[in-house]
Amino acid sequence: MFFRALNKALEKPAPQRFTTSWPGAQENDFYSVKLEDSDSNTRILIRNRKTTGYEALVWRGEQSGKEKTLTERDIDPATFDLRIEHYYQGYQFNYTDPGKFLLMELIRWHKIVKYRDRVSQSLYNKKRLVREERMELLRHLVERKIDNPRDEIYPLMLAVQKYSRKWLYHPDKDKHKAHLELVLDSFVDSGELTKNGTNYVVTGKALVTLSEFELNVQRHQDQIKTAKVGNRLTWAIVIVGIAGILSQAWMWAIEQGVM
Repeated sequence: MFFRALNKALEKPAPQRFTTSWPGAQENDFYSVKLEDSDSNTRILIRNRKTTGYEALVWRGEQSGKEKTLTERDIDPATFDLRIEHYYQGYQFNYTDPGKFLLMELIRWHKIVKYRDRVSQSLYNKKRLVREERMELLRHLVERKIDNPRDEIYPLMLAVQKYSRKWLYHPDKDKHKAHLELVLDSFVDSGELTKNGTNYVVTGKALVTLSEFELNVQRHQDQIKTAKVGNRLTWAIVIVGIAGILSQAWMWAIEQGVM
């Protein structure tokens, strides 16, 4: 089964150079086959299958890769771990189990995934893209900066990270991206971000702005709570006053013999 999987993958061997970036990746449909023996620190990239054997690039330890032709006798399935990477129209499927790889190829799993995502994308495209509030976006950018101090923000990648790759194919993508860039530029004008070419970098002022915003929010909430307490107290006084008036009216009625 090991060699069946290996040979199946080599029916469409990966070229020496290819792209996994969009849109070039749309044309991809090939397999990269790798072998690794951790005990001997040997790594093998199988490039092709010929009548003479497998054309491969072999690394042993820290040595640079060497071109070799290997036969099945040179490859012991009990020694080497197999890794097959299927690059298919922007997708990448990884397999380390020969049996699972053959099964997924039999049912054309890569086509099933693409069809499933196409249906999901169609449903997603019917949804309205929600524009983020400035402070919510700034909070997200600050968290990114804390996680990665060298972080730079690229609007397109920021949108993909927040909304997934489906965002790229939404019909309102360009409008949403334009709004996002306007928000980022507004932060540049007020000093929370600086612009480095087409990228943005968070500054220390972003923390000050967030702190002031959260303080103002807290003050506003406190004012609402105080107003609610005042309203309740006012109604309590009114109710007590009405109760007092009704009590006096009741007493007067009794004294006058009305009751």
